[in-house]
Amino acid sequence: LDPLWSDAAIDFVGVDFYPPITDWRDGTTHLDAKAGFGGPADPAYLAARIAGGEAYDWYYASDADRLAQSRTPITDGAYGEPWIYRAKDLTSWWSTAHYPRKGGVRLSSPTSWSPGMKPMRLTEFGCAAIDKGANSPNLFLDPKSSENALPPFSNGGRDDLGQRRLLEAVLSHYADPAASPISPVYGGPMIASDAMALWCWDARPFPEFPARSDLWADASAWGRGHWLTGRAGAGDLADLIAALLLHAGLDPTKADLSGASGIVQGFVVDQPARLIDTLSELALAFPFDLAEREGRLALVARDMTSAVTLDPTTLGLPQAAAVPVTRHRALKPAPDRMRVGYADLTRDYQTGEAFARSPSPEGGGASQANLPLCLTESQARAVGLRRLARARAERDTVEIHLPTDLAHRIEPGDGVRLAPDAALYRVTAVDLSPSPRALATGAEAPDAGGPAPPDDAYKVSPSAQPSGPPAVALMDLPPLPGSETDTRPLVAAVRTPWRSVSLSAGASADVLSQRALLSAPAVMGLTATALSPGVRFRFDVTNTLDVQLGAAALSSASQSAVLSGANAAAVQADNGEWELIQFLNATLIAAGRWRLSGLLRAQGGSDLAMRAGASAGQPFVLLDGTPQRADVAASERGLALTWRAAAAGTTSADVASATLTAVWNGIALRPWAPCQLTAARTAAGDIALSWIRRARLSGDALDGDPPLSEEREFYRVEVHGPDGALVRVLSPATSSVIYAAADQKTDFGGPAPSGVRVTVAQGSAIYGFGAPSDPLML
Repeated sequence: LDPLWSDAAIDFVGVDFYPPITDWRDGTTHLDAKAGFGGPADPAYLAARIAGGEAYDWYYASDADRLAQSRTPITDGAYGEPWIYRAKDLTSWWSTAHYPRKGGVRLSSPTSWSPGMKPMRLTEFGCAAIDKGANSPNLFLDPKSSENALPPFSNGGRDDLGQRRLLEAVLSHYADPAASPISPVYGGPMIASDAMALWCWDARPFPEFPARSDLWADASAWGRGHWLTGRAGAGDLADLIAALLLHAGLDPTKADLSGASGIVQGFVVDQPARLIDTLSELALAFPFDLAEREGRLALVARDMTSAVTLDPTTLGLPQAAAVPVTRHRALKPAPDRMRVGYADLTRDYQTGEAFARSPSPEGGGASQANLPLCLTESQARAVGLRRLARARAERDTVEIHLPTDLAHRIEPGDGVRLAPDAALYRVTAVDLSPSPRALATGAEAPDAGGPAPPDDAYKVSPSAQPSGPPAVALMDLPPLPGSETDTRPLVAAVRTPWRSVSLSAGASADVLSQRALLSAPAVMGLTATALSPGVRFRFDVTNTLDVQLGAAALSSASQSAVLSGANAAAVQADNGEWELIQFLNATLIAAGRWRLSGLLRAQGGSDLAMRAGASAGQPFVLLDGTPQRADVAASERGLALTWRAAAAGTTSADVASATLTAVWNGIALRPWAPCQLTAARTAAGDIALSWIRRARLSGDALDGDPPLSEEREFYRVEVHGPDGALVRVLSPATSSVIYAAADQKTDFGGPAPSGVRVTVAQGSAIYGFGAPSDPLML
């Protein structure tokens, strides 16, 4: 490609930089672990392999060689130009003249490329956030791609830290003048800091991408893909600890933070705390220990790759002991289960809970931990598994008697083995008495938290929708079962989307005060058919009622349930009052449309509303306990009040508010209409009228007369002539009265003719006269 790169129309050399960086495998017996590197995200390991290792110093000639780690050195014995075969040796390529080879023979004349003639740019570089991604940074999981594969030896789990550390390693490497020298031609570095494009940033907003898999088909690839969106803002654990040290007034440069390895998406310090307590919280969530090294704080990784193997034959033997190593095991079993509380990254930082269960339970019961960390559910579960494994391992303790020279080299926090493949122990104390010894507890395996966390599905709240004004029903109802003495109006509201509604009222719009707070939407709708007057005191098998609801649903109930109060609803009649009904059957006949049958009508003494009937389009409210009472004063009965409903927490002038003027008459105080009005003429020509009063309160007993719900008993009996004109009013104090022959003669000139209509209403000292009875025609 030298003719292209050296052409005057070309400004720079572009490279997609995805060579193999690492060659990590699980365990501690492979070559890179034996070389002392700390894992696939070890910064020193990555720094050494940007321009070293595979594709630089050596290569694998076959898959079998890769499996066996049989490495073939990269050489160029004939001409001493091994950089020709090094995919990672950009510096040599850029700073050296290029001599073509034909048939393996080096020509004497170079190409048109001259050393350092143009800058280079990393047009892409990066690594998938997947376990051991640096083993092959070009690979990622996407069935639509030819590079859809796991990196060699990867378990397929998610690994944000490995991705982050590779990016840092590449950026740091080419910031070094030794790797990016200054050009003698254009006077700038080989690769400038602004000439490296990380792959990849995404213009789609996070977390909608990847949460909205209904919009984007590649959303499922985000978790273990190359995306930096949603990840790059996370903090390095060592940086977080350095910030905590600074906040505590300590110099982080005087601490050894190299053992802290991890990514932190969020950490909460919500109250005064000791630094040691805060660091201990992190040490329980991440695999490191707090220790002291040479008089300074040190964070010691628990990966155990640097564990010291002790030779039992060289250990000390105290005078009082027969063996150099004494083992103990705690009798109390380790916890088997752990509940982990955390702030859930995938659900807008809501409080989350993850549950971890030990793969080898010992009957130790459950434990819990509340982490001040922002995590996904699988990350929190991995922390729980690691803590269970640590508790299980720490049941085992050993006392190791050491020779003096070794006792001075081992420190708390060090890892030790008593044989090459023996169990791991973590030194907790060293006693340098005349008989030196070390105390150690069992250590969990490096992968005790399980594989790297898998993908976690992000959830986003529905898109914000403007909420319209609430639909409000202000119901002046008869006494309701269970709250017969509460005469305040009942209020209900709905709005889309739902938000709690505050209801205020006052004599005018400028003197409103809150009267109710509705925290849940009511089941409300409109009548879709007319509701004609019907029968009382038994199921109405003639009339049905269709109602149109929104997203709410109705259900049928048994006859005994309805007779016990189920399926009660209020329907506003054409006269403005509310009829209380109940229904046996609710049948969905169209989207949101329900047909109600098996009706009980005029419940609670709502006779006047039932007689008026309800046209289609009148409000319907299910009385399921959701509607709330509105606070009113007794002095406000009969006054026209201004009512305003708005979203709770907004001003009363909220544009999405509903305002209405309504009068509360205290229908719950109104006496019910008497029933079974009868008339009988006597021999003297008098008409004897009698009726049965109805109990507004406590009238459920079936034996004896209905109780008197008012302060005293009195009635108003009205006599209307055939033309409807009121001709006489009688005021008895009992449930019977005589319409005397003499009064009939005064009213009609003789006995009352046919067509005369009589009604009776019971009186109340508080309310006045109540609902009139059904008319009796004489």
